[in-house]
Amino acid sequence: MKNQSLKLFELLNLEAELAGATNNQTGEKIIEGLLNQKLPVVTKYYLNALVESLAAEKKVIDSLRDELIKKHGTEDENGNVGISMVIETKKIDDNGEPVKDINPAYIAFNDEYGELLNQEKEIKLPQIQLSNLDKIETKDNYVLVFKYLIDEPSVEEVK
Repeated sequence: MKNQSLKLFELLNLEAELAGATNNQTGEKIIEGLLNQKLPVVTKYYLNALVESLAAEKKVIDSLRDELIKKHGTEDENGNVGISMVIETKKIDDNGEPVKDINPAYIAFNDEYGELLNQEKEIKLPQIQLSNLDKIETKDNYVLVFKYLIDEPSVEEVK
């Protein structure tokens, strides 16, 4: 295990790389997830423990994001709170359509959420031997896994 300081957005992305991610609106799989690949059972054990830890962090981050949405958003007729990225202005374009502009409330939300996601958190990360991944064939690219979880290969592994 290695202690590593990661930005919160990296924690979210690492969790997606490990567990997989799906587009909530379309149901389309964005990334398969390393844990859905054929891996040695010991490697899966340590990665599953890491995913549990990352999922707990994600829950806290999502809760704070929801607070920011309530703070900057508006409530609709059904009681749902949201923030529209754009709003209609009182101006009309050449086609008679209302001109849209970026919502200042969305900018304020995005600034605060971005500040949150740039905070750093120290976390214990397992180190995986590169050879444990050599049989995996995937179209996905696990950038953060490679950056933070792969133990430096020995000279023999590189040859």
